[in-house]
Parts: sequence; C-alpha cells; structure tokens
Amino acid sequence: MDQALTRLYQALFTVGFFDGSAYQYLGWEDVATPEAQKLAYTAAVEGIVLLKNDGFLPVSQTQRVQRVAVIGPYANATTQMQGDYSGTPKYIRSPLSAALNLNQFEVIYVEGTAIDTNVTTGFAAALSAAAQADFTIYLGGLDNSLEQETLDRTSLAWPGNQLDLINQLGNVSKSLVIVQFGGGQVDDAPLLNNSNVNGLLWAGYPSQDGGPAIMDIITGKVAPAGRLPVTQYPASYVDEVNLFDISLQPNGSYPGRTNRWYTGVPTLPFAYGLHYTSKSCLHNPQLRPY
Repeated sequence: MDQALTRLYQALFTVGFFDGSAYQYLGWEDVATPEAQKLAYTAAVEGIVLLKNDGFLPVSQTQRVQRVAVIGPYANATTQMQGDYSGTPKYIRSPLSAALNLNQFEVIYVEGTAIDTNVTTGFAAALSAAAQADFTIYLGGLDNSLEQETLDRTSLAWPGNQLDLINQLGNVSKSLVIVQFGGGQVDDAPLLNNSNVNGLLWAGYPSQDGGPAIMDIITGKVAPAGRLPVTQYPASYVDEVNLFDISLQPNGSYPGRTNRWYTGVPTLPFAYGLHYTSKSCLHNPQLRPY
C-alpha cells in the first residue's frame, strides 16, 4: 500500500498538482474536447454486443417503420448508465433522447416497470404503447440498486417483474428488441428462447453517449461488433456453487468458474457476439481470455 501511495503522489508532484499548476484549474473546455467526446461514443458503440437477431435488426428506412415504443427502466436513463466508479461527464444522452433526435420515428415513451419491483401498475400503459407502435424497444436489466460494492447479487435471473412485462410486450408487439444493461450478467435463456423477442443487445454501462450508440446500432448506422466479456451462466448456477468458494477449477459436484474451467453448459459463452452479416462470427470454443 505504501508503494502504491508513493507512486500515486509521485505522479501528482510530477505534473505540478501541488505547485499551483494548470492541472488544478481544468474546466470542461480542457477535458470535454471533441476528441474525448468522440472516444466516449466509440467506446459505447464498440462495447455493445448483439446476442440475438432473427433478421429484424437493423431497423432500416425500407422497413417502413413509422412509430416506435420506447419502454423500460433504462429508456430515459442518464446517470443510471454510468454504473459504479464513474466520473462526472459534461452530458449524458439517454436512449429516449437519442430516439427523439433521430427524427426517423414517432416515439412513444412509457417506463412500464422499475428495475426490481413487483408493482405492475405501469404495465397497461406499456402494453398500450407497444400495441400502437410498429416495433418496441425494451431497455432494462441491472443497475447499481442491485450491483455495486458491498451489494452482492444472490440471483442470476432477470430481477423483479421485468421478464413478465417483456413476455406480455412480446404478445402485443409487432416486433420486440431488448437492450440489456448492467455490469454483471443475468440468464438470458428466457429471451433467447422466446420467439417474440426479435433482437437482444447487451449494452453494459455505456455512459454519456450510450443512448446514441444504442440507437445507431438498432437503426444500422453502425454494426455491432462487441463480444461478451464474461461467461453467462444459467440461473441455476447459484445453487451449484458456494458464494464463499472462489476456486476456479471443478471438483466433484462443483462445476468450476469462467469459460476455461466451467463444466456446465453456459447460456452464452465468453466472447459470444453476432454481426449484421450473413456470416456472423460466433464464439470460438478454443478462445481464451487474454
């Protein structure tokens, strides 16, 4: 720890932080440069992973889509998209604002449900919006109310009643795209196996330009090229391991951890990701983490 502090303060002294240098008086004009803003967008768009697509995505002008329903607890998210350990950006562009700024569709927004709740009072409005739209985007998953330091999750299933709303949206929507947020994984098997879900994107915590990045991928302005950074276990995995056993290799009934050692069948494997081409690069079973 002493060595770490020494290196930290040596760096601060080197740049003159304690000597009245310009580093003490940085403003937005110094850090929110066009290059930095472009990098924030690039990081967001390149980190998004296409997990499922039945051919509906990308939504193009030729599909004659005129109205979209934007639904879910992340639909109008701002700081929620930052996750944990984040700085203070000059701006945060929500998915809703990005959809409105496209001027490509008429947008109907309804929250529908919170991240982790059994309250269903917003379902009726969400289902009505979906029934009126040509396609629906549901944006949900996890946030810092469920995952952060000192707050470990005990389930790998989608929280609250989000899956219930998604299933009902699928029954009334002409087409349904799911955008999943969060640093940790949830078991996406119910969505992958649901024929009413036409597309599924994993966005992580895309931060300040998360909204435009998501909408640009959905509309085909850019193509998804991200890969899952973790193994996505089935929800039953939590009943097969002890939270306090961090061993990686399998032993007896213990199935092990990570794509290298896990002996079970993952819902989605490490490094999985699809493209918009007919020759999607699927997961290579021989691929290992760097």
